Amino acid sequence: MKEICSKCNSVLFVEKDGVGLSTKVDTPLFIEGILNELKHKIQGMRKEAGYEIEDKIILCCDCADKLNLDFIRKDILAEAIYPYIAEGCDVYSDVYGIKIGIKKYPND
Repeated sequence: MKEICSKCNSVLFVEKDGVGLSTKVDTPLFIEGILNELKHKIQGMRKEAGYEIEDKIILCCDCADKLNLDFIRKDILAEAIYPYIAEGCDVYSDVYGIKIGIKKYPND
């Protein structure tokens, strides 16, 4: 027997001996996971660069044109996002092969 769990958007398998949950990850969930990993990495990069909590940044990401980085923009205080790796970034790194760099956003 197979049932759909509408609340968790997953497939539950009900068998004679118990219940199992499908662990298949769909594309939107996979992308959300990558974005969360990017957010976590960028927060660590901010700390490594010695930024203050309120410092706004410019994020350079070689996949910015393929990922919806607006999902994390507010959390990382990014005033601008460039779809390429710019020179002059304070810290560089990568997540799953996605190259990223950050630098402080100039204050007016």
